Amino acid sequence: MNIQTKNIEHHQVVVVIVQLPAQGHLNQLLHLSNFITSYGIPVHYAGSTFHNRQAKIRFHGWNSKILTKIHFDDFELPPFDSPPPKIDDLFLHHVQPLLEAMMHLRQPVFHLMKQLSKIYKRVVIIYDNSMSYIFQDVKLIPNGEAYAFLPICAFTYFAMEWESMPEEAKPFRVDAIYVPNCMPSQEGCITKEMLEFLENFNKSSGFESGWLYNTSRVIDRKYVEFLGKMISLKKGDDVQNFELGPLNPVHIQSTSKNRHHSLEWLDAQEKDLILYVSFWTRILLKDDQIEELAKGLEICGKKFIWVLQQTDPNDIFVEADKVKKPQLPASFEERELRDEIVKSNIIEHAVKTLMASQEGKEIKKRAKELGEAVRGSVAKCGVSDLERDAFIAHISR
Repeated sequence: MNIQTKNIEHHQVVVVIVQLPAQGHLNQLLHLSNFITSYGIPVHYAGSTFHNRQAKIRFHGWNSKILTKIHFDDFELPPFDSPPPKIDDLFLHHVQPLLEAMMHLRQPVFHLMKQLSKIYKRVVIIYDNSMSYIFQDVKLIPNGEAYAFLPICAFTYFAMEWESMPEEAKPFRVDAIYVPNCMPSQEGCITKEMLEFLENFNKSSGFESGWLYNTSRVIDRKYVEFLGKMISLKKGDDVQNFELGPLNPVHIQSTSKNRHHSLEWLDAQEKDLILYVSFWTRILLKDDQIEELAKGLEICGKKFIWVLQQTDPNDIFVEADKVKKPQLPASFEERELRDEIVKSNIIEHAVKTLMASQEGKEIKKRAKELGEAVRGSVAKCGVSDLERDAFIAHISR
């Protein structure tokens, strides 16, 4: 990108964002870009050409004209081997070659930051917390400062970090009620090679001025406090923390022209009686897992919406045919619900616990209360709304 600096007014602040190239990360940081531009601050959303394109075509919930306010900086990646995701692969195995190619963005992103630093009084870098390698040269920009963005909930991230520490190395004590013993272990979820790569990829971290969280204090307050304390002790300095979420829209703006038919169906159903089943875009289910899920959903006798989607390859535009498309059992969508009961079916038991028990009623009651609290947090003068104002005031100081 060539930025002409001659005869341009020296503006106050600009934001540069680079994401980890996976849909859940692309989407969150595009929502963050939208929020920042709403304050009149220019945003450069930098990434590979095809991932920027993916982010734009999958942007939902807001008026698409919003995208015209964001500067998209498209960078070409060098050729890389891109194996299709396989059912037996461990988490992110097929993504490693893509992340290795992303390392080549370090130089063009640094060049972008240098050019912007000549125009703006402050260049603010926001990077996915797994992408610190690309932004490490912000230390060479006198008027630059960086913020790590956490794309998963603070509870999950803290639990993972806490589990990975030997007991004697934990910097402070945490009451057992905050880290339940029933938390599943991370062991075996990722290949040794990928783990080593990510550790090396993020060795350059520690230059950030603060952390941003796509969460709300009404849900994650305690865990943001724990993480802030842990990061500050590690750095030997206080770190700014801002809980800005949820960044996705809590009230969907849609018209009859672009509204999905499943939402029309949902509107016609009774409240609080529909199951929603979905998995991450990087999850590849086996045929027998799909069969078991279908059987459990059918037997439970409850109405549901099941999002059974194709796993994303590294490049969704040229590699989609490499990925096996998930198939529902034969005639599953056409046949009527059966009357047979399989008492040993785990899915059936889980559904009935959620939908037809006192425990389920309490879970739904709590979820409803949290939903209302979260929506209130992003309303005018809500805790997240005020936190957003505080972050913008901080970077515009």
